[in-house]
Amino acid sequence: MRTGPRFSQQHLSLVEVAEHHNVTTAALLAFYSIPSERLPERFKLYSAQQRSDELTSRLLELDRASTVTLLAAVEAVFRIDFWKRSQGQPSHPVLVTLAFQQLYEYKGVRVRLEDDILAGWKQHRPELKDAIGHLKDAFKYRHSLAHGRYWQPALGRRPDQYRFDEIYELAETVLRDLPLV
Repeated sequence: MRTGPRFSQQHLSLVEVAEHHNVTTAALLAFYSIPSERLPERFKLYSAQQRSDELTSRLLELDRASTVTLLAAVEAVFRIDFWKRSQGQPSHPVLVTLAFQQLYEYKGVRVRLEDDILAGWKQHRPELKDAIGHLKDAFKYRHSLAHGRYWQPALGRRPDQYRFDEIYELAETVLRDLPLV
């Protein structure tokens, strides 16, 4: 009997991540829109421009944090699919399942998301190679964010183009178009 991960059942759906992002965005906008006479003490010496700049900074940080959470949710979907395919009977598409079973035999739980799982899907679903390639770049961006942003990742586009909304659309498209278990 193979052993593998024990699923926590705590992974978030893309919709749950988006809802949290949207509610938190609305809360930040409301907080920074408080009328001058009701401002919290910390804002008493701020100019309107300073408040606006701080709001922009907070929204950017929220975007980055939400992007990390979103891509973690996407990774969970791919890893759960990989695990189910590697442990079960061949499922549609059979070639992907067989390839993942062989990959599991070779690497076990050390399988890598970008190099193994996404590469496998890219090979077996060539019509999605561009979207999967963009998703792999988004994961490079996530690695940079998650590890303190101390290096500039080599990406297919500028880092400021990896915004939550764009990555959400990309993830939604890829997950919709792949026959995941």
